Amino acid sequence: MFRFARTKILGLQDPYGNLTPEQESTKRDDQLAALGIRLMLEFEPPRESADQEAKLVEGHMRVAYSVPKHRRYLRGGTPSEPVLAEAAARIINDMSAVSTMSYYLGHGLISKGEPGELIARLLPTLVHDKCVKFDPMKVHEAQYSKPVSVFDFLTALVGPTHMKVILTSQPDNVHDGVTFEEAFKHAKVNFTHFVKGNDSSVITDEAAWMALSRCMAFQCANGQWMIDLHIPVLLWDELLGRYVVSRIFIQIKNQLKKQPVEIDATQLEFFTDPPAGHYAEFTRYNEQPYIAIVIHLGIQPGSLNGSATENKVSENEATEDNPAEASVWIQPQSSSTMTPSYLNIETETSTHPRYAITIVGAQMPYTTLSRRMTRTNMLL
Repeated sequence: MFRFARTKILGLQDPYGNLTPEQESTKRDDQLAALGIRLMLEFEPPRESADQEAKLVEGHMRVAYSVPKHRRYLRGGTPSEPVLAEAAARIINDMSAVSTMSYYLGHGLISKGEPGELIARLLPTLVHDKCVKFDPMKVHEAQYSKPVSVFDFLTALVGPTHMKVILTSQPDNVHDGVTFEEAFKHAKVNFTHFVKGNDSSVITDEAAWMALSRCMAFQCANGQWMIDLHIPVLLWDELLGRYVVSRIFIQIKNQLKKQPVEIDATQLEFFTDPPAGHYAEFTRYNEQPYIAIVIHLGIQPGSLNGSATENKVSENEATEDNPAEASVWIQPQSSSTMTPSYLNIETETSTHPRYAITIVGAQMPYTTLSRRMTRTNMLL
């Protein structure tokens, strides 16, 4: 099935995925098709990009949504399809995703959307794939569509040095909360592609477990308050449902001003309250933790004013072989950022522990992926 899906994405007639010389010359189009399925790419309307999108609709599994009366271009997209996303992941990991994206952005063919949105989708996608151990002996089995530990995911994102700080951090909205390591020791993420939410209805625990079943993460609707992306999290190895899931909420900042994390799942109305009269029975499910991440793409560590907090971690100086490490700055939020609403823990209303993380720097992903992302400034 996955081999057939790969063949359709690449527009091949050979079921084994072998390219003809002519198809080798248009290989970049194939890569763009795979990226579009996973990253929800949109095309600019000028004629040249319209021709490019028409090619993908014609032979690379992109769907035409509408055609204006003048027929100068079409509007297309890639609906959520887990099988195609798995096949696209295999294609992407045989290529340079950043190089391909940079090429099409440089030629003005695809839209980067709101500042930072495109790199914000690309970043966790590459990090997720880095955690997958692809087995060429099991090509008929789903591999990129399998759950990945939250610990492995964040370690691939920020590096082991920063991860040590995160593991020992505590929630900033409850007193005496357990450490991150304890709260998420069984947690997993599982996404192969992004889809766009039309409204806030996708920011619920019910939508989260449904998204996990389809290996989806979400780009928020335009103008969504407080967050830009959210990735479903399975907290415990139990039957999927709204009481065993959480989210990694992500807010993108593209400015030279470090700000505290202000993402509040309660205000977003993400979690469902337990049935009336059954609060005690749902104690664990009523205290599901969540992760709030603010990524400041426009900030470099040297531009920050003031001294570092005790949770600041400095990586090694940047080198030619490892250019991105000096641009990593992570600060789990301390109790000083709590608002009075977070401190009200004596009421019967549940307080879901929030583990807040700030990431500062424009060259990402970090650690072993840093070399592949030295050109990401074009994506901002």
